[in-house]
Amino acid sequence: MLKLVFISLLSYKYYKRAFRARSLEGFMNRDVIKQVIIDQREMFTGVPIVHRMYEFEDGVNYCFVGIRRAGKSYYMYQRIRELLEQGIPQNEIIYVNFEDERLMEMTADDLNLILEIGYELSGGTKPHIFLDEIQNIDGWSRFARRIADQKYCVCITGSNFKMLSSEIASALGGCLVITDSEKAELHVDDIEIAVIPA
Repeated sequence: MLKLVFISLLSYKYYKRAFRARSLEGFMNRDVIKQVIIDQREMFTGVPIVHRMYEFEDGVNYCFVGIRRAGKSYYMYQRIRELLEQGIPQNEIIYVNFEDERLMEMTADDLNLILEIGYELSGGTKPHIFLDEIQNIDGWSRFARRIADQKYCVCITGSNFKMLSSEIASALGGCLVITDSEKAELHVDDIEIAVIPA
């Protein structure tokens, strides 16, 4: 009986928090997104990284695509570490993992809040944007295209086959990196494609 009450309390707290995550205007609560960004910094600062044999280029946007648990996020963490070693301040790096349950209600209309918060946290400089598992947000590609056009440095990951379509080319340009060893039929123009082992 105690276990049943415990689950009920957790469910109540979860739904109460999820309800508060959206404002009266229908957008995600800005404070929730900001807290997620601050909390998730530990994901790239506190995780041990095994250096993978891939050389990143400055000024290039990257999209890492592959099956779940193939190591896409670790390539992203590696890139973040390289930027930190080059002297980019941590507050100029904005990392968002869209598998965080606090972002379950997020829509494409809310994505610009990431830029606003990033600009605020970076002290008015254009931050480097890292969007992990972006396919969880319907309509993400237009946002990615806009920020790439605005000359943000953007790096995204995605787990489903939809990410291998021409949606990538229209979203980022740059480089598509496939992190699993399976062969795939790719019909993507004007984009560099690299296939690397997981």
